[in-house]
Amino acid sequence: MVEGGFGPGARVLMADLRWKPIEQVEVGDKVLAVSPLGRDLVFCTSTVRDVVSHRDFVASVNGRFLVSVEQDVLVDYTWKPFLQTQTAKCLFINCINWSSPSWCKGYLAGMADGDGCWYDDLHRFFLPQKEEAVLHKFKECADKIAWYLRLGRTTQGLKLLRGTNADSNMEAYCLIYQDDGSPEYAAGYLAGIFDAEGTSSTHPTAIRIGIQLNPKRSNKNPREIIARVKQYAEQLGYHFRIWVGDNGWTVLRITNPVRVVVETQPASEKRLKFIRNTLRTVQSKVPIQTTVVNRTEVIALESEVGNAVVEGFVINCVLQNFNKEKKEIDYCQLVQDN
Repeated sequence: MVEGGFGPGARVLMADLRWKPIEQVEVGDKVLAVSPLGRDLVFCTSTVRDVVSHRDFVASVNGRFLVSVEQDVLVDYTWKPFLQTQTAKCLFINCINWSSPSWCKGYLAGMADGDGCWYDDLHRFFLPQKEEAVLHKFKECADKIAWYLRLGRTTQGLKLLRGTNADSNMEAYCLIYQDDGSPEYAAGYLAGIFDAEGTSSTHPTAIRIGIQLNPKRSNKNPREIIARVKQYAEQLGYHFRIWVGDNGWTVLRITNPVRVVVETQPASEKRLKFIRNTLRTVQSKVPIQTTVVNRTEVIALESEVGNAVVEGFVINCVLQNFNKEKKEIDYCQLVQDN
């Protein structure tokens, strides 16, 4: 038997900053973890050594996921059981459905505002892009709203997506800018604009989004685009500042980049540049409310580094033996008391 674990459906943050249900994690998978560097805890990748299913008493955390009453979470650089924790640093606060139509529309709008080119009063659309993953994500989202695109010519390392006909381009333009006010739309837009225009330094501590007016692109005003980025960053609670550089570029700088990337889920490989940030850059503490519910099946992981990120929390991932009989007596009493 082992201590700790999570109910099926709890999301584990993988090394590529994608989420995977814990029941789909396998031995050998790479997950995100933290390791010490001086006084700081730095994000790193770690290999899953073992995955164990067992039955345990569980608690519901904030009504979102089930966790074993034995499971420890990182709080102020020490391990504490979830049941004894009131607040903990979390990599994401906004619960986003990244497959929703709203997220897809927002992503298309963000990419179109960034790298997209609208011509001839919106009758023609082109998207030049280098990364296959970004092109695939854009086309996947476009297919969901029946905006059919085809891959055009390749020049200087750029691949080109283009609209198949004028009417569908105009309909898509009207559709993707229908902001429904949801956090999904806001997150999708920020993911799209990051994939198109986001940059970072060699040791990034922030996301930089730079916009410059291109007179060849119709219906694109850099002030309006920056205003949209500002609006959605504010809506999701991100910290940022804006300035205009000597070169005429308008730049918006968003801090806590790990949280932004984890929540919005951009497709570009640029997102991986933020893994080496420290846990301090997340800047997010959330209250934890637990309710002991029952005994059920849970899944526990063990990683090389000894921790992983589940549902945004850094959790202890060291499997330990324990006295089954004593623990069952303790938790039977705990359930009765609650």
